[in-house]
Amino acid sequence: MSKQSDKGKNTPKPKVSPAREIKNASWNPEGGGMLGGRKDIGPLFLLLVPPVFIILMWHTNYALGGSFPQLAANLYAKGPRYIYDIWPSPWNPVAWQVIGCYMAVELLLMRFVPGKEFRASRTAMGNVPIY
Repeated sequence: MSKQSDKGKNTPKPKVSPAREIKNASWNPEGGGMLGGRKDIGPLFLLLVPPVFIILMWHTNYALGGSFPQLAANLYAKGPRYIYDIWPSPWNPVAWQVIGCYMAVELLLMRFVPGKEFRASRTAMGNVPIY
């Protein structure tokens, strides 16, 4: 036998902790992992489901007094149209006033109450982000 063929057989594998093995298996970029279809179905799920869930929870607490059976009865009676009926309007002037005031306050804080400059570590492209 040649020395090259024996070289790889006698080399022990480095010990990896069980937590590291689980982490590597869970977030494998080749697929699988904790979220199946995480390149297409996972992001789509996160874009569509949480806003609907939040609106339903807000409506349940605000308009139905926290009654989940009442929410279920309304959803059963009216179907998906019920979600459309309770969905807040994006053209509500009060909502835009709140958003505008928040933006103004944040811009004023950024301009007149600056924080200490922080230089991050160099990126792979050689840039140094300044925060």
